[in-house]
Amino acid sequence: MRANLAAMALTVATFVTALSGISSPALALDLPTDGMDLLARVKTLVDKGELFDPVVVARTIPGDRPITAVDVYQKGMCQAGLQKDIRSTRWTLTAWFHNMPTGSPNLPYRAVGPFGHSGITGDPAGSYLLMDEEYCSDLLHLPDERSASLRFDNLPGFSCLTMDQVSSVMPVTDDHATDGGGIYSYSPPAHREYGTRVTFYFGGSQCLAGISAEQNRIWGTRYINAEQAFRQCTDVADHKFCAANPPFGWGDGHMQDLMSVFSAKECKGFGLYYREMRTPKPRPQSAHVRTTPCDGK
Repeated sequence: MRANLAAMALTVATFVTALSGISSPALALDLPTDGMDLLARVKTLVDKGELFDPVVVARTIPGDRPITAVDVYQKGMCQAGLQKDIRSTRWTLTAWFHNMPTGSPNLPYRAVGPFGHSGITGDPAGSYLLMDEEYCSDLLHLPDERSASLRFDNLPGFSCLTMDQVSSVMPVTDDHATDGGGIYSYSPPAHREYGTRVTFYFGGSQCLAGISAEQNRIWGTRYINAEQAFRQCTDVADHKFCAANPPFGWGDGHMQDLMSVFSAKECKGFGLYYREMRTPKPRPQSAHVRTTPCDGK
């Protein structure tokens, strides 16, 4: 048993050293000891907005080894503003996140959230993913995207966490509860540059089935404010486009694309609002349902 633990510690130490360039035997010993410890570490990463930093993640919740992939798409369709360069950093968590004597493996669960079918929980599986997406077209002046996720699936085999235990660490809200299970979440206040949240999946038993911690640039107040301000500008631009063209309906995708491009050019692209950190002007929210793209424009 001690030999296995020593081998596990050496594997994790090699991983963290390779990722961060820091050599410290203490890092290898700082592994989550149980489910409550894991919850506390996840909360720290989410509250501090540190999921964007793979070095910090590797120190807090060590993985096996990093796998870096770079996918560069052809720019033949850049005029559509859809093509991106994608850089991803990912790794799995198996050196320590596996069935434990204190866990409750092979529990039945019902379909809920990402679990597409009912069945029996399998072996614990954890992963970390950091995605950077850069648009290769400046047509819409879109800012680069960044997102990160930390997942723990089939959690009962590692540790059986009840709702009371989860709530004692993070105040959760009920997103989708049913007789068979439920989805709950925890979301700290959004930062200017990002937002974070943790989603908890219960599949019908008292044990938490899975955890998904996420951080995304588009959830930050800077992005949200810029998006609202840009939408106010495009509403005015849409009105100009509709006034200068014959009526068209929701089924006319070509005209809708032309209106979107016209509005983006009129407002000089969403990226301008994001870079300048613009905020929307106060205005009442309309409950009007548009029957055509130009309805109310």
